[in-house]
Amino acid sequence: MKKEQKKLYREKLEELGHLIGESLEWISDLSSVQNLMDLADLSICPEVRKAVVVSNIYFPELSRSVHEYNNQLIALHNFYVDTFIVDRESPAGADASRHPQHAEILGKTMQHRQAVDDEICKVAAKIVRA
Repeated sequence: MKKEQKKLYREKLEELGHLIGESLEWISDLSSVQNLMDLADLSICPEVRKAVVVSNIYFPELSRSVHEYNNQLIALHNFYVDTFIVDRESPAGADASRHPQHAEILGKTMQHRQAVDDEICKVAAKIVRA
């Protein structure tokens, strides 16, 4: 791998890692919303959508795990919509936490995020060795 190409891939991998990290803020925001309009505004995590594009272009070996994480975030959002109680003034996360499947779906979301992080580390090691 040429020096310029290696630098570009390293930068794109750093960007990908940063985007995945920023998704945790989206999850926090999702938990904090208190009305359906704000919940609807958070239907897609823009950072992870961008991570999907970056992985598709630069790191096809990461595409599957990034797509799975994106799909899990969509499932989490749908869960928050389904468990949201409109007539209460509690945040969506509080409503969701009362549901017996909350811990499972949140745990699954974190597992998918960790899987992406683990895959990023593997690719980083390959780039360093190249």
